[in-house]
Amino acid sequence: REVGEEVGIKIKNLQYFGSQAWPFPHSLMMGYLAEYDSGDIVIDEKEIVDAD
Repeated sequence: REVGEEVGIKIKNLQYFGSQAWPFPHSLMMGYLAEYDSGDIVIDEKEIVDAD
């Protein structure tokens, strides 16, 4: 869902990659790998600066 909201594409085969503690209280940074499914990248400039 987040990928669709941030850059406007659909993904498939989402896989958990890893996580680590983040400097904000009670937060984790989580990483995932995914394959492109469809759509054109459309950047939401309020949320993200660059998407390649």
